[in-house]
Amino acid sequence: ANGERIFDVLINNKVVIENLNLAKEYGCQTAVIKAFEISTQGGISIKLNSIYGKTVLSGIRIQKL
Repeated sequence: ANGERIFDVLINNKVVIENLNLAKEYGCQTAVIKAFEISTQGGISIKLNSIYGKTVLSGIRIQKL
């Protein structure tokens, strides 16, 4: 249901999205594209910090431009 999963997205310990609620913003089972420019020195770390509910991520694509 809308609002059951809200979380922050961090890349390399920097918050890139706050209070993300995919179901409320995009609907259920909808593919969403988010793009970020990041430095890859030292690798890439992606973290999902739960604000409310359990975070779920079904897929991710990392693309070098």
